[in-house]
Amino acid sequence: MAEEKKDVVMPDAKLQAVSENADVAEVNLNDVKKVPFKQRLKNYFRPEGVQKEMLRYRTNKGAEYLVFLGLACVVAGFSTIYGYITIVDWMTGIDILTALIILLFSFLASQEVKDYSKTWSYLLFVLAGGILLRLIYPIYLHAPISTGAVPLETVRFTAVIILYIVGAVSYVLAGALGLYRGAALRSYLATVEHQEGDKF
Repeated sequence: MAEEKKDVVMPDAKLQAVSENADVAEVNLNDVKKVPFKQRLKNYFRPEGVQKEMLRYRTNKGAEYLVFLGLACVVAGFSTIYGYITIVDWMTGIDILTALIILLFSFLASQEVKDYSKTWSYLLFVLAGGILLRLIYPIYLHAPISTGAVPLETVRFTAVIILYIVGAVSYVLAGALGLYRGAALRSYLATVEHQEGDKF
């Protein structure tokens, strides 16, 4: 059986000549201008130009993660106290109640501040103050009781203090980030046409 001949389509001669003579630009990554860290940090807190437009489509993940970091510190401090103490009194009840309120509002704040909520950004400062107020309980437990024993020994006491302070600082940073980036987004949206999906 004879083989069928296939027609071979040759490329256009002009097209081939152009492709052979075309200059291909090579990108040298060393020539790309690198933005200094200080400038990137400033742009993150105070976005300008195109970065403001991008805020319309990006959530405030940095603030959300800071809230989660603070929440993790609060839980770790709480666990360090209640995993080892044996004394339970009225101060314990108040501390547990305060912890539950902080945990509840922290979860809500993490979701709201992600969407640049001004109110919840301010509430994060209140939660940070609540965490610092909770330092009273470990200080109370670290004082010697009538028998001379210390309910919360020095190592655990120090760990709780550090965890609560780190947690409070994380909440303050998350609130500041929510306020600064939210203000930048709100001021930008006031100058452009509203579109579907805008948060404000």
